Amino acid sequence: MTLWKKYSMLAGGALILAACSSSDHAGVISTTESGKTLAGIVVTHAGDAVAHTSVYVVASDYTAHADSILYSTVSDENGNYQILLCNLADGEYTVLFENAESNLVSKEELEIESDTKTVENNTLTLNTELSTASEIAVDIEAYKISAGNTLCLNGTLSCTVITDTDISNGIAVLTAIPEADYSYFTVYSSQKISTHYVDMEIDEGEAYTVSGKATKAQLILSRTLPDSLQSKIQTDVDSATFPIWISNKVASPLLVDDNGFVLPTEKVYSTADSTLYWSVFPTVDLSASTSQKLYIFNSEIQPVFSSQVRYSMHWDSLSAEGVWAGAKAYAAGDKPDTVKAFPVIVDGNFAVSFWTKIEKSAFENDSSIALFTALEDSLGIVIRQNGSSKNLGVELFVDSDTLVISDTTVYGSSKIADGNWHHYAVSINGHHITILKDGKVIRNTDFELSKGFGNVQSFTLGDSRFEGILDEFKILGGTQDSNSLRLIYELERADQIPWTEVDD
Repeated sequence: MTLWKKYSMLAGGALILAACSSSDHAGVISTTESGKTLAGIVVTHAGDAVAHTSVYVVASDYTAHADSILYSTVSDENGNYQILLCNLADGEYTVLFENAESNLVSKEELEIESDTKTVENNTLTLNTELSTASEIAVDIEAYKISAGNTLCLNGTLSCTVITDTDISNGIAVLTAIPEADYSYFTVYSSQKISTHYVDMEIDEGEAYTVSGKATKAQLILSRTLPDSLQSKIQTDVDSATFPIWISNKVASPLLVDDNGFVLPTEKVYSTADSTLYWSVFPTVDLSASTSQKLYIFNSEIQPVFSSQVRYSMHWDSLSAEGVWAGAKAYAAGDKPDTVKAFPVIVDGNFAVSFWTKIEKSAFENDSSIALFTALEDSLGIVIRQNGSSKNLGVELFVDSDTLVISDTTVYGSSKIADGNWHHYAVSINGHHITILKDGKVIRNTDFELSKGFGNVQSFTLGDSRFEGILDEFKILGGTQDSNSLRLIYELERADQIPWTEVDD
């Protein structure tokens, strides 16, 4: 464990004493002394005081499910705290510190032993340095854990009730764990209590998988949103989607973020020796944090899917020319990609997001080359070239009584055939359409919905005349406004986001 940097700690002591009657008394107090005050200051690694940190005195084998907290308090604005200890019995205790807002924790050991020595000023001083919390993922099958059981790591505040989702994922995640060595965890059921002894040496800010022993999980990605995004994206946007490409030999890896949430994963491409996965962070809370980490646990499970991303295009042939990787390059004469038996418009909502790169010459000889076509009985949505220009736009075909109509408006028409990468996103909510190009709204208006688009159950990407590249194509569910579409663009643009990949 990282030791105190700006304040002295007595070597070999379990805690710091403001005054000891002799040097060999460090870390041990008498029963008479235990009726005094435990006090100290809570700081970060940099020595900065941390306000509003919860402080708990508990039994050394404490679990939040079965045991009571003996004493507790909260640090003040300057990081100081005080607890009146009332006649603690001889024994070993644990003092836990947690600042949930900053995901910072620490754990200190306290030993009480009867003797005749006293503390001169009747105050026991215990300073602590907080560090980033860690998490562990416990193998459910290995320890025969069932839904409804409660799993707790002894000596911490961390417990979780096992859900059916945990069972299907194959792991239960415990979060907010302080850096320390642990030897066992406990599983509570209605019939029995099971204690499992596991060697766990937990470092700060790490993730571990526990099956027989604690093994550090692989950090595959850490990305931070730059400060410049704060002025571009409203802080009330609390969810977003963006792709992460992962090379891993495990057939079905389990991805967990630094909040302990299991993330949706979807297999998009595989070769004989590696697999690429596309993944989604389900929540991005810009008001709370601009940094996220992603860990991989090598659990053999079935992938789970995101409700926000309804479809992500899987191409048989991948190109390294994409914004991230795995784009589809189309040439004139190529067969378009068609997806059947897929409801394109659900409850009057439709949203699509993709990147495209089209050379200047691609739109010269035609007038209506389509990138996306979703039509059923001549009703639906087409994203296509706008006449003889080098623009791309959206045409809508709706049912007006007995007549299929298009108002001839090509919504969101904007120059796109210039040899550069562009992001294009379309959202339809009822009779309103919003279109963004490269994160900027280029059309935001109502249209004549009439009787609607009918029942569109298929879509096609490209056509036999299309020459260009498509990447990161996905159809989104629910209601997508301009903020959520803009956030997708900002998170996906490769030149905007600093990020680090860690190899297998």
